[in-house]
Amino acid sequence: MVRSEPPRGSGEYRGPVFAIYGELDQRINAGIETIRREMQSHGKPFTHTIYPGAQHAFNNDTNPERYHPEQARIAWTDMLEFFARHLES
Repeated sequence: MVRSEPPRGSGEYRGPVFAIYGELDQRINAGIETIRREMQSHGKPFTHTIYPGAQHAFNNDTNPERYHPEQARIAWTDMLEFFARHLES
């Protein structure tokens, strides 16, 4: 059975969380629902996106076997938009 544990101390997070997942990362993705429930139980804003065709660490351009340039660009844009919505200038 593949498992991923929820983040420890999620009840102590003070800001919203944006999580980025690669579609092909079965080990990590197995825990998404648990993490979502954990965050919800503590009233913490949690947004996640699963990027199609991407593996674990798909945004790491030093690993050509996992790097997915198209999805990495989309994830980068999504992250910047998340920051723009949630961070004060």
